[in-house]
Amino acid sequence: MNKILIFIFLISKSLANEESIPEKIQKLSQLPPENYSSEIDVYASFFEKLLDKKNFFCQSELSMLEKKKCREEIKQLRGNYLNSIFIARKNYLIYLHNMRLENLEKEKQEILNGLN
Repeated sequence: MNKILIFIFLISKSLANEESIPEKIQKLSQLPPENYSSEIDVYASFFEKLLDKKNFFCQSELSMLEKKKCREEIKQLRGNYLNSIFIARKNYLIYLHNMRLENLEKEKQEILNGLN
């Protein structure tokens, strides 16, 4: 149990300049679609590094109970991350679809105006 507390302390200290993990997950799910392409890699990199650190720690010398709790935390974090990235990607695809529909409508109007 002490190792988990030490790990939590080290992770929180290494992320002290960063937003909290739940805030980061929430920001990802609320990512403006027009910024998706430019910012998604930053989020992915952050969460990959975080999950790697947590996996490394979980594989260290912990009691069975601590390892189980550690794996559960990773599973929950990964699930929250995947849900948020799904929401962000869905919003991005809706945004792209709407842009294409607008362009299609403009092209239609230009063609119809050209007939007159």
